[in-house]
Amino acid sequence: MSDVAAVKPDDRVIISKMIFGEKGLVNAEDSYKFNSISSEITAVSSNEKFNKYFSKFYKDRIDELELVDKSDNLTDDEDLNEVNELMDEMSEFYNDSEETSAAIEESLAKSVNTSLRSKIPDSKFKEIKSKYKRPENCQNLMIPSVNEEVWGEKHSMLNAIRSRDLKLQKIMGYVIKGMIPAIETTNDILKAALKKNTFEPTKNLWKMTDGIRMFAASCT
Repeated sequence: MSDVAAVKPDDRVIISKMIFGEKGLVNAEDSYKFNSISSEITAVSSNEKFNKYFSKFYKDRIDELELVDKSDNLTDDEDLNEVNELMDEMSEFYNDSEETSAAIEESLAKSVNTSLRSKIPDSKFKEIKSKYKRPENCQNLMIPSVNEEVWGEKHSMLNAIRSRDLKLQKIMGYVIKGMIPAIETTNDILKAALKKNTFEPTKNLWKMTDGIRMFAASCT
């Protein structure tokens, strides 16, 4: 019983929690009461039955308090993990990255990125536009016309509509003209597959490059 009676510093904290609650010794009065109890424990330590009973009771209470402490620590760890997961989720929520495919040739990637950042000059657009004509059996591959009746009126609201129509017509012009070289290249590939025609990579590379420029121009 000497271990109990001596009341080691670590045990002092545990016993104080047993008597005064989780806060332990909070003032001088509590400390005095604790010391008195410790003296009583020492006084009866010669009683073998009490010694045996109190040792078991003391051990059970220590185990119980240690279990509570471990449970509190476990709860704190779980809370911390939950907070970290929430922060990671918030970061991921605002992450604007998207799935991508394999990288293309660096020279082509540079050309694409430049095309999407730069506005194509009208003179160059006319030059490319003149190179590609609509296939005769693609009747719907045409740039939409504007509403001439609206254009003939003079009104602020009609002017806004006219401006919108012009922008839309220009965008559609880029898209339609970009489709033509893509269609021609697809047709060459199709003929090479079905009719065993010779496919000319360099020629079609130029076509597709022009097509990319036209599509990019519709976005700038």
